[in-house]
Amino acid sequence: MPKFVKGLTLMGAAALLAGCAPTGATAAVVNGVKVPQSRVSAIAEGCSAAINDSGMAQQQVTPRMLRADSIQIAVLSERSAQYSVEAAGMGDQLADGESAVDFLASHEVSGPGVPTQEELLAAVSASHQEHLLDNEDCAAGLLGLVRHSLLAQDGRTSYHGASAEITLNPSYGTWDAKEMKADGSGSLSELVKAKG
Repeated sequence: MPKFVKGLTLMGAAALLAGCAPTGATAAVVNGVKVPQSRVSAIAEGCSAAINDSGMAQQQVTPRMLRADSIQIAVLSERSAQYSVEAAGMGDQLADGESAVDFLASHEVSGPGVPTQEELLAAVSASHQEHLLDNEDCAAGLLGLVRHSLLAQDGRTSYHGASAEITLNPSYGTWDAKEMKADGSGSLSELVKAKG
């Protein structure tokens, strides 16, 4: 089973950290780009609503239940969006510190190995997770996660081996670069960087 299907199934089942002090407004920093807490919250809230509205969950799914999945999705969405913008030769159009996720929302990009919107939607359909597209915030996160998965599986790209500097707000724990997810619940007194 492809990794993104496992990730989708788990989800369905279930600052810049200024100086040394985290800010509540920043959930993570990916290669120097802030991932706002509002994006992580929107993914969790949107996906819990989409899951609950679909009637597929055996119990009510709360945003808190999707916390770990949502930080992972937000980080991997930003990382895969950054790669896609660079691979399309449009990296110079990004303002310093601008989110590539935001850039992709308003620009069509294509390049060697960069998944198209049609490929992203086909992968979601193949995993039978279309109901998650019914909520705009969940859909944005889901498509970012699928983009990451398709890039990581494509031997034509250098995405899988490309290093990334990922720093989580300590409230999420640390970033496990090997597993590509947050590890632990975190401590607000620690700031940990991981290369991934």
